[in-house]
Amino acid sequence: IGFIRDDGDFALFATLNNLDEYFNSYDFKELIHAVASELQVATNRKVEILEREDAPSYITLNCEV
Repeated sequence: IGFIRDDGDFALFATLNNLDEYFNSYDFKELIHAVASELQVATNRKVEILEREDAPSYITLNCEV
C-alpha cells in the first residue's frame, strides 16, 4: 500500500500478508482496503494497492528474555 512519487518510484506505506490465513479472504481484503482508505485520507494522496511478494513473510527477532 503506497503511492507513486513525482519521480515515478513507489513510496511504500504498509505491507500486509495473510500467508498463515489468520483472516478469511474476504476479511483480509476488507482490512487492506480499510488501511489504504485511512492512509489516503490522512495523507491526502492517491493511495494504491499493489499485490506483490517482495517483502519477507517472516523475520527472526534477536530478543533476549
